[in-house]
Amino acid sequence: MYNYFNRHYIFRRSDGEMRDIFCDGRQNLCSSRLNGKNGLPDSIVIARNVHPYFYAELDEHNVYHVVFQDNEGNINYIYMDGQWSKAMPVLGSKTPAVYNKQLYIAPLKNSIYIFYVLQHDNSFLLAYQTASKNKASTPKIVDYVSGSNIPCSLIYDQNENIYAFYQSYDGKYLQLGYKKMDTARKHWSDFISVTKFMGNCEYPHAIIDANGTIHLCYQRRTQKQYELVYQQKGRDKNLWSAETVLHSSVYPFENYSVVQTKDKTTVYWIRDDVIYYVAAMLNSDVWSRPARYVSQPGRQLQCICWKEQNSPVVQDRQGSSSSAASQTPSPGIFPGTLSNGVRLAFLDTPVSKAGPQLSLAEPSGRETGTYSEDMRDRAMSLLKELQEDINEISTGWSGTKKELARMTNAYMDMSRELGKLSLRLNLVENKLKEISNPYKSAVVIAEDKASESTAMPEQGSAPDVNKSGLETRSSLSEGLPKPSENPGLSLDPEARKIWEEWQEPKEWSEGS
Repeated sequence: MYNYFNRHYIFRRSDGEMRDIFCDGRQNLCSSRLNGKNGLPDSIVIARNVHPYFYAELDEHNVYHVVFQDNEGNINYIYMDGQWSKAMPVLGSKTPAVYNKQLYIAPLKNSIYIFYVLQHDNSFLLAYQTASKNKASTPKIVDYVSGSNIPCSLIYDQNENIYAFYQSYDGKYLQLGYKKMDTARKHWSDFISVTKFMGNCEYPHAIIDANGTIHLCYQRRTQKQYELVYQQKGRDKNLWSAETVLHSSVYPFENYSVVQTKDKTTVYWIRDDVIYYVAAMLNSDVWSRPARYVSQPGRQLQCICWKEQNSPVVQDRQGSSSSAASQTPSPGIFPGTLSNGVRLAFLDTPVSKAGPQLSLAEPSGRETGTYSEDMRDRAMSLLKELQEDINEISTGWSGTKKELARMTNAYMDMSRELGKLSLRLNLVENKLKEISNPYKSAVVIAEDKASESTAMPEQGSAPDVNKSGLETRSSLSEGLPKPSENPGLSLDPEARKIWEEWQEPKEWSEGS
């Protein structure tokens, strides 16, 4: 399975020597000359018991530089100028702490800059040291970085300026930006923000071409998917280009990078050992549609860092050296294969003066074989692309159905709550009506008593009319509350006013 951090560093010097620096399965750091005697590679072990994630570089003087950590977490530096030197300690670890320290080395003219990421408590620090051939300087801190798989990206230009791209918190989201180091003045600039997205931006990958243009790719997260975004900045310019979304997917872009060939800038990502890519011509902002790169089947895909020096180093009259080799100062990170020679994706032509063990894949993907086999490979490629699109649609539809079910349940809960609130509101309204008219019950009681007193003479002897009238009026008066005897009325002005304005019916007066 393709692993972005498990790399082979393959260099071609200006004198034609090809060398592969890699870590084998027994944790040995090895160096192999690919075009040795009789065209056969010759491998040697340059360090033992090392962590598989290391970094290597080739400077303009054809000197190899390697920085690695051992199994106890100590960072070491080794170089080859004719022969390999002894490992020099750069940073010792007080307690064994072996993890991916994101090692990087920039072999500049006057100093070797070694960068790494250290974990301190729950924080991660980007730090660096300068190294000569016999000692290393005191560590210095660049800034805090995130603890992700790819917390930062480091590059340097031909003017020996170093750029460190990493995340910074803007108060709500993690945005990407960079600091620039002027190595001549040994001064770092302030953090310069590049992204202003309403979401997290992460996994920066940056390269710089021979014209000094910086190409930056990164992943940003939206609500339901991931986006692969590209921006660039010209030499000696402060403004970055507009954001270009190259591809969107429900899967994160972890194994991806950006590379530059002679006339194209290519951004690729890898899933299940299948390469997908988009490309644009140099000095153009028109990108192709995402496509699948057809590589040779049946071979394990490797992460290969490739760099070559095209011309020998020459010195001018002032004694300073220059090289026309560096089309890109740092190694390009390519996917490729190593069986039956080295094959790299996206390179148009084979490397010149290559030995019998080195050849490069052409982007058309047509290998040796019959036409029917090639057509079958193309058909399989299209089917795999279609299957991946179907899987993405299926995943998105599953998420949509879950969201609809959740919204339906929420709607039902709200309906039930509204029903309960409606019942409570009716009860409150009835209670308020009772409170607003407190004499209705009293009048009803009085009327009932009046009816009873009128009906009583029918049961016994007929009482005197005057006496009956007096009894009826007396009983009704007794049934009604008196203002002076009801202290509750004095607390309600409106009710008191109604009581004071009340008059007895005429029938009562006529009866008396």
